Amino acid sequence: MPSKVFTGVIWASVQRFGTMIISFVANIVLARLLTPDDFGVIDMLMIFIALTNTLTDSGFGSALIQKKDASKQDFSTVFYINLVLSFLIYLILFIFAPLVSKFYNMPFLSILLRVEGLVLFCNALGMVQTVQLRKRLEFKKLSIANIIGNIIGSAVGIILALIGCGVWSLVFRTLATSIIISMFLWIHSNWKTFRYFSKKSFAELFNFGGFILLSNITITISNNIQSLIIGKIFNPNLLGNFTQARTLRNVFSESISSVINQVLYPDYANHQDDNILINNKLTTSVYLISYVVTPLMFFCILIAKPLILLLLTSKWYDSILYFQILCIGGIFISLQDVNTSIIAAKGKSKFLFYLNLVKIIVYIGLMLIGSKLYGIIGLIIAMVIYSILAYLVFAISATHYINTTILHQLSKLFICIIISFISFLVTFFTMQVVSITNNLLLIILNGTIFFGLYILISKILNLRAYNYLVNNFLLKK
Repeated sequence: MPSKVFTGVIWASVQRFGTMIISFVANIVLARLLTPDDFGVIDMLMIFIALTNTLTDSGFGSALIQKKDASKQDFSTVFYINLVLSFLIYLILFIFAPLVSKFYNMPFLSILLRVEGLVLFCNALGMVQTVQLRKRLEFKKLSIANIIGNIIGSAVGIILALIGCGVWSLVFRTLATSIIISMFLWIHSNWKTFRYFSKKSFAELFNFGGFILLSNITITISNNIQSLIIGKIFNPNLLGNFTQARTLRNVFSESISSVINQVLYPDYANHQDDNILINNKLTTSVYLISYVVTPLMFFCILIAKPLILLLLTSKWYDSILYFQILCIGGIFISLQDVNTSIIAAKGKSKFLFYLNLVKIIVYIGLMLIGSKLYGIIGLIIAMVIYSILAYLVFAISATHYINTTILHQLSKLFICIIISFISFLVTFFTMQVVSITNNLLLIILNGTIFFGLYILISKILNLRAYNYLVNNFLLKK
């Protein structure tokens, strides 16, 4: 990797893992102070907040990154578009908030949605600065902004929870985080507003960004539609347990891939005509993600019960099985974005939209069938099946655009799954003869056996991913 990309990965890692740790700790504290119903109520609103945020971005952020020679005029045009859109979309959200309350038959959701929707303005104000820093692979400022924002936002949420504000502590945690991040970017970014609005820039960027927007809408729906379905068909308590299980799974499954994807998308865009270079980067990324995430998911299945009881207490017991099932899908979710980035970087935004449109239709269908047949467990199993299918479709499409095949990816993934499964079985049956009730000791002992076996087998087989990590990180001076 070029040094700038490697530095970008380092700072993107600091940002991702720093914010992840902060959010993880804050979530544990809040889960102990609040109830599954509180988290479930907020998650009912997430699809509406996420959709409005996506509409505010309008795909122009991705278009600015993809455009090699983006000018000051382009950035200024996008800035003003985002401001206008954030106002119009919030107005729509404000007007239709009572309908959301009526849909769930929970009157107080209206005021919650109207207050949490204010986050749109904060995100719109900081979007252009974020894009500029990403485009230049300058992730240090982004990292600092997000870490500081999450620390202050989490502190606000915890303080409010301690004084008995309940669900409002989650609302103001989100608002405080976004406000601080936006303020930091404005203070420390080199970009300032210009009085430029160009119809030409708008047309050029929308030509690419329009389909990215449509594609992002379908992605947003697919990432949040399960909360709407669970909240409507079941109840807030069950949705809260599901939310915690998914959040915990995402900590382990998506963190590694999101760091790599955050840096590689602008890097892919800068080298979009060099298929050989992109293929090499893709192969390395997929192999490393598979090698790290796959054993983490198997290990999480092993320690699900002691982990959740230790961190969240017994009031979240119902989330244990949800977490275990979701971890299977986490293996494939971690590999989706890195393949999607290839398609976007190649400028195939129209194809990406159609692909995501078909994907969301299949996804909703699978979840409705699963929930109808086997309730919430059937819905979660349907999510796992969807994750596998989605990965295969995106990987086949991405490799097609760089004139290669998916077989190389699958072979590397298969190796990691086999080694993880062997380590899982040996650890599982070994622990059956151990009589330990302390949750922390159970996690440590499971981890020692599982990862000891995984590393030992990797070393015996002389796996390239193992050698790469050892040589570039463990042995790097």
